[in-house]
Amino acid sequence: MVRVQLTLLATVVGGLAWTPVASQTPSWSPVVRAVPSRQTEQTTQRAETAGTPLAANSVPKVFTLSALEALAREHHPSLAIAAARLTARQSGRVQAGLYPNPEIAYRGMEMGNLGTPGMQGAMVRQQFITGRKRQLDTRLADQEVSEWTARYEAQQQRVRGDVQRQFYATLVAQRYLDLTRELAQLNGQLATATRQLVEAHQETENSLLQAEIQAEESQILWHNAAQRRTAQWRQLAAGVGLPQLPVTELSGDLTVDLPDYSWPQAENLVFAHHPWLMAANARHQRAALAVQRAIKEVVPNIDVSVMVQHMYPSNSDTTSLIIGFPIPIWNQNQGQIAQMRAELVAAENDIRRVELELRSRLADTYGHYANARQVVQRYRQRILPRARQSLDLVRNGFERGQIDYQTLNQSQQTFVRTNLAYLDALGRLRDTASLIESQLMASRPDHRD
Repeated sequence: MVRVQLTLLATVVGGLAWTPVASQTPSWSPVVRAVPSRQTEQTTQRAETAGTPLAANSVPKVFTLSALEALAREHHPSLAIAAARLTARQSGRVQAGLYPNPEIAYRGMEMGNLGTPGMQGAMVRQQFITGRKRQLDTRLADQEVSEWTARYEAQQQRVRGDVQRQFYATLVAQRYLDLTRELAQLNGQLATATRQLVEAHQETENSLLQAEIQAEESQILWHNAAQRRTAQWRQLAAGVGLPQLPVTELSGDLTVDLPDYSWPQAENLVFAHHPWLMAANARHQRAALAVQRAIKEVVPNIDVSVMVQHMYPSNSDTTSLIIGFPIPIWNQNQGQIAQMRAELVAAENDIRRVELELRSRLADTYGHYANARQVVQRYRQRILPRARQSLDLVRNGFERGQIDYQTLNQSQQTFVRTNLAYLDALGRLRDTASLIESQLMASRPDHRD
């Protein structure tokens, strides 16, 4: 009888201690990936191959927007952080669905009674979860995974939007540098021509001073544009996640496929599957489930204990079964239920708050976008054609000897300055359009995140 009971006990213990096979492990795979820090990059620099993005011979001569976006997806640390946090929630979801472990204990009593070992045996205890609490815990964890999936998508949108906006800002700075260089050359030529006229007594000394002042101011403008281009490139490289990227030419046309969004189209772009709204809805679903879970907490779990013992004084075997559960008389989880219901009210209103915040930001951004769009349209349709026509008339007059060189040079300067103003408007249009296209997720100093 003793052997039968001990064998039965060993079988129970062995079954409780059984380890799941590989096929029962979680089916998801972690999305965590490590992005090396600058110190790590420097430490392993000698071991890096020539194909790494930081290798000098692997940097392309020209960068496109799509190429920079691909680098950002691979190297920006915020994406690795978001991926790690998502994986942490996925792991928590697995943990939430696990059943509590059994307990096993040795039990010895009345040892030394009548010179015998007394009562010797073992006990196995298992808690049984009732009220479908474990299923609710899993559903709660599912909603947390949904929220952090939306957060991960939001970070992807933010990085992509930042890279796009910084790309166009750098492209504007690149073109601005070309135009200011041309303006500096024109002003320098005007100063030289004026000096020759002064020497020929055809112009006054004051005219030369004015021309030289303009030449110096255009030099300042040119050098400032060079610094601006360098600063914009450094911001772009940091936004990609590779701050050591050397300054490289960008390939793109600011005037091709200019966005033309109406207010309804902008609303649809921003509110269709917005990650913030998806995260808020997941929080609301989790809050509703948390209320159910708090209510189910009152349903008591059942503790079952089985003891098998041998009584040496009487040379007999005993088996004991203990079943117990708490009686919810004083504590019926009233406080937590009330707390979860309050959290549900907050989560319901949070959806509305997020929507209102997005509408406020969209109204502000779309206002800047609409202003920039009408400025660009006016320059393209009215101002630039007239500036070109005026310059052509002056050039024709100069070729026929009807207009002097100073007038021609001044007309050229006016044309360049008109293009600089047009370029500024294009930059504002691209910036605000990119912000709308990124669902207002891109970082912006003058916009609250």
